[in-house]
Amino acid sequence: MRPVDARMVPRRSTRAQHAACAGSCGVVTWERAALNAPEARRSVEPLEPETKPAGAVLVIHSWWGLTDSFRRFGRRLRREGFVVGLADLFEGETATTEDAARKLRGKRRSRPMYRELEANLETLRHESDGARVGVVGFSMGGHWAVWLSQRPAYDVS
Repeated sequence: MRPVDARMVPRRSTRAQHAACAGSCGVVTWERAALNAPEARRSVEPLEPETKPAGAVLVIHSWWGLTDSFRRFGRRLRREGFVVGLADLFEGETATTEDAARKLRGKRRSRPMYRELEANLETLRHESDGARVGVVGFSMGGHWAVWLSQRPAYDVS
């Protein structure tokens, strides 16, 4: 495991976007572990294909957290030949109600979500030997996928 801390300040985000993305905490770590192993619950979870990678994809979950449905989606991308990083912006916590999801999203964090995702991208690039990285997000994660893709410094598709 190795921590990664990249630094960049977000631009052109509205006050509402900033409030909705109140931040994230934790250290980005990667482990080469079985997908269902307890230690695999980290802020980024790697899934490596069995063949030569077609590229790399960072999957960003919705406000429900990194649930099994996002892990299944990541495994499907891995079967298609991609190195996949599963972002976990809520440190393993998931929600089953809208109130719980709202609390998770608004929880005070020691590190903003954009910094967490920035570090996730850096780690994914390193783990995929510099392959081009795409991002895909769902709901709240979709906001972050668009946000990242609009900033040339992140160089994502």
